[in-house]
Amino acid sequence: MVSQAGEEILGHRFSLLVASFIGLSCAALASDFEDVELGVLTERIVVPRPSEPQATYTIIQVKIGKSGNPIAVNTRYSSASGWSYTKREYDCRGSKMRTLGSHDTYKQMLKSAGDPTWAPLVSGSSAQMVGAVVCSLPTR
Repeated sequence: MVSQAGEEILGHRFSLLVASFIGLSCAALASDFEDVELGVLTERIVVPRPSEPQATYTIIQVKIGKSGNPIAVNTRYSSASGWSYTKREYDCRGSKMRTLGSHDTYKQMLKSAGDPTWAPLVSGSSAQMVGAVVCSLPTR
């Protein structure tokens, strides 16, 4: 039987172990996109998402596609679900987007099949919030 003080110490050690593991895995995954070319960005952009405060959305790359539309790659990180990467093309004038790929690593996202169907941007969605930032960027 473990005393209350023992439980607190074990709980603290477990918390430190979990925090260390999460920190190591976050650092390892974060480096997954460190070498990604920014495109027209001058720096990575964190997009606030008040309806999802436990998650962090970061635009890590924006390039201009052949059609002249911006193509953005953003990450989403949450301690509950980990990392995800999404690549979308935005039709800024038409308020539409299409997903070109999505996965839990940058390299796998590049290989994944997206959905080529254009869809309207839904107000308040993460795609719309990222799109609002992307569509406001200077493209040259």
